[in-house]
Amino acid sequence: MNPIYRFSTYLRHITTAIHTGGHGIHSPFLFDFIRNVVMEKNPYYCFDEIEKQRKALANNRSRTHLPEAGAGTLATAARTGLKRARLDQVLFRMCVRYKFNNVLEIGNTSGITTLYLLAAGSKMNCVCAYNTLPEITRSQPDIGGRKNVRLETIASNADLAILLESVSNPDLIVISGSSQPNQIADYFGQCVNFIHSNSIIVIDAPYRQAESARVWTDIKHHPQVKASIDLYHWGVVFFDPAFANRHFRVLF
Repeated sequence: MNPIYRFSTYLRHITTAIHTGGHGIHSPFLFDFIRNVVMEKNPYYCFDEIEKQRKALANNRSRTHLPEAGAGTLATAARTGLKRARLDQVLFRMCVRYKFNNVLEIGNTSGITTLYLLAAGSKMNCVCAYNTLPEITRSQPDIGGRKNVRLETIASNADLAILLESVSNPDLIVISGSSQPNQIADYFGQCVNFIHSNSIIVIDAPYRQAESARVWTDIKHHPQVKASIDLYHWGVVFFDPAFANRHFRVLF
């Protein structure tokens, strides 16, 4: 990860994020999304308990192997692969506010994000499709024992295609930024064949590297994408034709 590149892209983002707080956004849904999901800060009862598990994972000195990072401890994985608490909490608020029924999480995962998704509702079905961190995911005892979660392994695009066939009309898809840029592009290209007009896809870490940013640009201009919100740490795309191809930058 090039720190100069990250600094320059973030500086550009904060100087062009003119839609922070919903300013200039005329779509009622997108305005609500920014004001009551992204910018909302009131804590829920479950946040503290999940953050305790994040802290415990960050303090774990067990050895593991990360294909992108080499050998390291679970603590290293926690610091490099776990999303910040505030981002995970936005996912939780999305699921609660819009009453999502089916959620799919794709890519390298620690299980913390999944805990936030599952906390949003016991009737929501969550499929966690990981490829390189199964031992970390399975170390979270609050995940595997739940009836409304499925843990799957995807080693290829063919595996993801089979998985998507079994997920009924996903309302939310989260694609991990720890995946390689070409993987993110492939994941997105497959997922758009299974969404509905009210689906939301979240692209994690779209500015992780220059190639990630190029993939994010291509995703924003995909013919099925009708609006996007760029939070820098995340890219969020929407598919409702009523949004009329608008793209917004928000300081988060």
